[in-house]
Amino acid sequence: MKKYIISAIAIVALHALPTYAQNYRQFVIEGTQALEAGKTDDAIENYTKAIALAPENRANEYIYANLAAAYIQSKNTKEAENIYNTALEKFPESNNLLKLRGNFYLDTGNPDKAQKDYNKILINEPYNQEVLYHRAYIHVKNKETEKAYSDYYAILTA
Repeated sequence: MKKYIISAIAIVALHALPTYAQNYRQFVIEGTQALEAGKTDDAIENYTKAIALAPENRANEYIYANLAAAYIQSKNTKEAENIYNTALEKFPESNNLLKLRGNFYLDTGNPDKAQKDYNKILINEPYNQEVLYHRAYIHVKNKETEKAYSDYYAILTA
């Protein structure tokens, strides 16, 4: 299973928070430690508390991603999808969340949904090699050889 944890980015983003956010920081740190230790229930609880404490915090983009990862690890894919959707409602321009949700969809057998997310990313990042590779894979599975060739070509010439 792919590792979805974005702990380093989330912790670095926390340094920009005002002093009132000490509890927020603690919830995020404890959530990340729990997730890395495989204690998904504790991770879910801590990440949820962090988001509730500072719902408009820009760092929540990464907290939502880790929360979804905790649900994935606990095999609750429906809730993971709900978390990705909620996160993208709050951060609609996040190519990072789109890529994570696209990868999630690809891993859970929803290539059409994955392709939609990848297409949105490629509007702003037309030479994103990872996304092009995943989309080419979907094209191969769908026997769309020309489209797959086009994506592979874009990877090679980027």
